[in-house]
Amino acid sequence: MVISIGPRRWPRTRWSWALAILLPLSAVGQPAHDHRAAATPLTAAPSKPAQATATHPWLAANEAVAEFPRGHLDLLRWERAQGLDTAAAPPPPAAPWTLHDVARLTLQAHPELRASVGSSARELALQQRRATEAVLQAQQAWLGAIAARAVADSWRQTVEATELALELAQRMQQAGNWNAERLRRLTLPHWEAWARLRQAEQAADAALVRLWQRLGHDASPAGLLDHLPRQLPPRPARALAEGPSSDEREQARTRHPDWASRQAEWQRARAALPDHAWQQLQAQWQAAVRQSVPAGPQPDPITGRWPHTWVQALHAEAALQALQRQREGDLMLAWQALHQAHRHAQQLQERVVPVLRQLQEDTQLRYNGMLASPWELLEAVTTVQQGERALLAAELQAWLAELALQGVLAGLPYVPPTDSSVEAAMPSSSPPPGH
Repeated sequence: MVISIGPRRWPRTRWSWALAILLPLSAVGQPAHDHRAAATPLTAAPSKPAQATATHPWLAANEAVAEFPRGHLDLLRWERAQGLDTAAAPPPPAAPWTLHDVARLTLQAHPELRASVGSSARELALQQRRATEAVLQAQQAWLGAIAARAVADSWRQTVEATELALELAQRMQQAGNWNAERLRRLTLPHWEAWARLRQAEQAADAALVRLWQRLGHDASPAGLLDHLPRQLPPRPARALAEGPSSDEREQARTRHPDWASRQAEWQRARAALPDHAWQQLQAQWQAAVRQSVPAGPQPDPITGRWPHTWVQALHAEAALQALQRQREGDLMLAWQALHQAHRHAQQLQERVVPVLRQLQEDTQLRYNGMLASPWELLEAVTTVQQGERALLAAELQAWLAELALQGVLAGLPYVPPTDSSVEAAMPSSSPPPGH
């Protein structure tokens, strides 16, 4: 069953590159006419003989380009004159939530997470652990819903670009410049983008339902849309640190519900043995282990058993050390995952995506100078969109790694961030379909 959450709001954005493609080719596949009659008073286009314009449609196209000698400035003014810049856009959310708001709403929706009067220290630690786990899961769902919504918006822009490419191909086929086989080939990217958009919209709907299940707050999932930011929040600055501090290592150990009891048991058992007796029994234990490998150590041949007090202390020490290794190992794994996720997102944000955007600008300039085909420009646009989706996936992964680290610091076991439904593929470098 497909759940539809509210009406789809398709952004009516009109990029300068799209206008630059459609204007000079508006005469392709159509009867030629004089563009000067519809020209706005931005610039004065030189007069051309009407017969020459009718005989050569490309003259009309060149005249349309000449009406915008100042490039994007004239294009923006043309958009204002045509009312394109005042197109309806999705309204900004009235009160977008923050991570703190999500934590508050989670605890409000789950009264069973409250602390009980008269609870022991371990029971309070377990209750706090359950509350932290519920809050982190809700925050993960909130971030996932934001990212899924942004990915769906990005795919809508890609579909719009492929629609523009398909419209241009249809005009060229009508003018006789393309055959039907080339037109059919160009429909494949368009339908693939449509399929990816449907998948992205379904993933966004599912993410919103999962968030609503955890938070409630409204009668339906659609009521949460106004509280979702359009983009993920900035990554926390703590990801730039080199590693966990000594206080965080201590926090990861002491926040575990069993740490205090195991430490007290070890101290109690160790205090029952004098230092010299403990050292002597430890030496005997190590010698017995060396002699019995690979079998288990055997008791003392004279007494026939190990001292009971020492055995208690040995077990208490082993249990405490095992818990310490588990907590410190989880902290190391969480920091390593956070470091790698942050580096990947930072590389995409500071290197890859800016290069792709600059390549799009360069292609735009080359196209304006008739040195690049419209297919190269459209390819550059869709590549930028793909790179932005990869950056979005990397930022979400960095956030999930941050929440996993917060869970470890709160005493929870380390759980690797699950793969999201956000597309994480790097931009492809496939060649454009040509002129």
